Amino acid sequence: EIALSRSTVVRLQQSENGYTCGNQATGRWFKFERCADSILNYELQRAATVDLAIFVRPDLLYTGRQLPGTIPASGRSDLSLSFDAMPTDPPWLLTVGSEILIMTYGSLPLVRNLTRAQCCNVSARTPDKCFWPGLDEPSETFMFRSHFSGLWRYYFTDARKLYSVHRTGFPSCSKKGLTFRGLKAAHGATKVGVSTSSSPEMSPEMPWSHMNSTGRREA
Repeated sequence: EIALSRSTVVRLQQSENGYTCGNQATGRWFKFERCADSILNYELQRAATVDLAIFVRPDLLYTGRQLPGTIPASGRSDLSLSFDAMPTDPPWLLTVGSEILIMTYGSLPLVRNLTRAQCCNVSARTPDKCFWPGLDEPSETFMFRSHFSGLWRYYFTDARKLYSVHRTGFPSCSKKGLTFRGLKAAHGATKVGVSTSSSPEMSPEMPWSHMNSTGRREA
């Protein structure tokens, strides 16, 4: 509610985009690109300066502690991130689980280029770390991280050590409740009847005030 009360610009995607690299989960890359576009457009229009950009899913429910200002990174007790102390240049990126991204302004050009990230070799199943035993599809997480691996610092933090997070409408999909067996069963599943487009229909950017309390666009 706090985030929505301070929202400024919203853009609606009214049809589904396609995916790449043989994994439907890469469909989120297109959405990341459009979010990055909106951030940069906002900066230009308002003559503002963006230090940090945070990308989160709209269907997450946080039931534990808030994300602190200093957190352990990469599972190491001797390394921590303090957002106040970290420089914004050279650019860096932090992922909390695979659901939350926190990055400096200098990382945004890589976000705007996500749909052109390098794919894994599906026929040769290389590199090895890109494939799970028993699954045909390459790992979206591996390709996503590889795309940002050239940054000055790249951190991956286990979200389970920080807070409890659930996807709303899918109670079993929690950090504690979703087993590998459950992940494998859901892998590659698609909703019947949903068509995709390389140029999905998008609304223009509009003020959040044009949306009503239910999150729908006012007529």
